[in-house]
Amino acid sequence: MQFSITDIIDILTLFQLLLLTWVLLITKKGRRQSNVILAVFFLIQAGCLLNGFIWRYYNWFYSHCPHLFYINVSPLLLLGPALYLFTRSWTSSGPVFRKSDFFFILPFMAHFLFFYFKFHRYSGMEKQLLLSGNRVMTPLESRIVDNSLFLILIVFCVLIIRQLIRYRRELRMYCSSTAKYGLNWLIFVDAGFMGLWLAEFLDYYYYVWQGEHSFIVHIVHPLVFLLATIMVLKALIHPERFIFQENGAKYEKYQMTEKQKASYMKKLRQTMDKQKPYMNPELTLKELSDITNIPPRYLSQILNGSLKQNYYDFINRYRVEASKKYLSDPEKQKCTILEILYEVGFNSKVAYNTAFKKYTGMTPRHYRKSSLLPS
Repeated sequence: MQFSITDIIDILTLFQLLLLTWVLLITKKGRRQSNVILAVFFLIQAGCLLNGFIWRYYNWFYSHCPHLFYINVSPLLLLGPALYLFTRSWTSSGPVFRKSDFFFILPFMAHFLFFYFKFHRYSGMEKQLLLSGNRVMTPLESRIVDNSLFLILIVFCVLIIRQLIRYRRELRMYCSSTAKYGLNWLIFVDAGFMGLWLAEFLDYYYYVWQGEHSFIVHIVHPLVFLLATIMVLKALIHPERFIFQENGAKYEKYQMTEKQKASYMKKLRQTMDKQKPYMNPELTLKELSDITNIPPRYLSQILNGSLKQNYYDFINRYRVEASKKYLSDPEKQKCTILEILYEVGFNSKVAYNTAFKKYTGMTPRHYRKSSLLPS
């Protein structure tokens, strides 16, 4: 086999991605589960490169390793979920994995089963016959498989962008240089790979439309190499910055004693119950910090670490509880739900309905109707 420049670039990129995978798996620093998810993502991305290499040298792999065909295709459906889970695990104080995350792997399982019955279950000789006769998939099945992959990537790109916007909005409330640097690095990783997916998406549909590849196909491989190179250099020069730290790093390692924490928690609850600062729709974490005399870094740490809530969830829960009292009060029956939501500090009906249903399991209208029924 005579290697082309593209092959050399892919081999170097493959080595870099495997190196990054190894670094993330052996390190004991940072948020362990987040780093493992990112390592799995890099491993799948490496498999994507290997898959392209197999098809470019079709004749050699057809003769010597027919079992490798399509083996790296199904994991591609985990690229979007893996990058999203990594982003969410690093920007959220909640558990890394949730029960609903099981649905993320269903497309992968369906895809693998499809190829198992279509190709993987056969012997090497039978696979060669399927490949030579182009009988693995019909044109329609091939189009469905390709479009399913791109659709899943688009969905998870939207989820990733949403998660980053929400986290950035929260981050503005506590000025932590460590967290802001980490967010910029996270955005670089997410945007880099989402940009590559977009390039692949555009080239694929250009090929479907025109019957030939666009110029994009020639820049994708160098871009992957450049992205991997930057990450490797970051890991070598600033390993402490490459490894995604625990969420606690955004508090810049300010520590509270248990006595301090208990005192701040008591002060926070008393302030929320007596002064009701959540009634102010423009309330920020900095303003709440000023009202309670709790430093912003400690207030953030209490909310995310002790209460396992972000700032918005904490404030909205109080607003929902206050609105429940209004809704169940017979004397407030003439007040509209819109008036009530503004009264308790919400500034939009959508935000109010979403928060109310999240904490009560029903809509405000349904709650009012059920609470005012005669017992």
